[in-house]
Amino acid sequence: MLKKNKERGETVQSKKNLNILLEAVNILKTECLLKSEDTMKILKYDNKTIKPRPNGKGYYTRYRDVNGQHSIYGTTAEEVLQKLKTALRSSPKKKTGLTVMEWWNKFLEIYESEVSIGTKRTYTSIQNCYIKQIGNLYLKDLTIFNLDSFLKSINSSRQRTRVYNMLHRCLEKAKQNNLIEQNVLELLPKPKHKKIMKEPLTEEEQTKFLKHLMDNPYHDLFLFMLQQGLRIGESLAIKRENINFEKRTVSILKTLSHSQIGNTKTNSSERIIPLFDSSYKLLEKYRCLKPNDRLFKISEATAFRNFRKIIDSAELSDKITSHCLRKTFGTRIYENGVPLLTISKWLGHADTKITEQCYVRVTEKAQTKWLEKADFIKFSDTQIDTQIAN
Repeated sequence: MLKKNKERGETVQSKKNLNILLEAVNILKTECLLKSEDTMKILKYDNKTIKPRPNGKGYYTRYRDVNGQHSIYGTTAEEVLQKLKTALRSSPKKKTGLTVMEWWNKFLEIYESEVSIGTKRTYTSIQNCYIKQIGNLYLKDLTIFNLDSFLKSINSSRQRTRVYNMLHRCLEKAKQNNLIEQNVLELLPKPKHKKIMKEPLTEEEQTKFLKHLMDNPYHDLFLFMLQQGLRIGESLAIKRENINFEKRTVSILKTLSHSQIGNTKTNSSERIIPLFDSSYKLLEKYRCLKPNDRLFKISEATAFRNFRKIIDSAELSDKITSHCLRKTFGTRIYENGVPLLTISKWLGHADTKITEQCYVRVTEKAQTKWLEKADFIKFSDTQIDTQIAN
């Protein structure tokens, strides 16, 4: 019994000693933490925490920007804080909005989807050769400085003007859609390009052309173009169903460009025009074709190559192109008194100004023809003699 009581007393004493020891440890722990808080600071800035390094050597913090996560170290918390402020001020900010290329593609998809195949190829060429140079810039980062440098890097004045006009329309639509506040391109002067106008054939050149035309296997095509004032792509796209021999009309609804038949150059280019007597006789042989058959089953490349052969054999200027036939048509019928509005309609122009400025020329022979009609004030010989005497 005494032995058991002795053991029980020792157990109680051991528990007391253990409690005393634990209480001493807690006191020491509290003192250490208080001391640590007095010497090791923890700072907060812009939702970033500056705290002691795990190894006890100084302080550190972390922050993230568009390039990823970064760490900053320093001896004191204040040193890390100053480094953090500097880093946050200079770190790149995340961009918002569309890049030039992203908007360019949307612009073509929304606003330029109905253009002809040839025009689409022009847009693709401009994009691949030029727009891609500034394609990674954000719309809001465009300035007169980077746009001026971009335009000056284009050597060809014709291409520079094309790119300016196209990019101007693109940025104007971006402004209308509130993607940018201002079309910066408006602050730059429009590039100048002196366009070399193609001239119509003179009557002498026309005679030489017709003389050597018949030696070519594709003479019907070029004669039809000259007689109707058609573009080469429009002529190559004409099918038998587009010719109405009863009403004597030809419907221009499509164009051939790069071996593909697509929409005409503009909406006004889609038209129905009279089939003139000379063309009517020329096309009689094509009556037997199926409705969906093309009249002239050759490619553009073949047509251009054969046209050049005719020009060379006739010893005409190498500046003469197939488009000169269209200008010749406009000039000849204008000389013969066809009203400008009618010529514009037959050529498929939306505005008579285009016809007047680019497609008709007043030759010296035409001026002589109208001299008598222009001299509208008439005097008798007696009146003239009287005025001379006075």
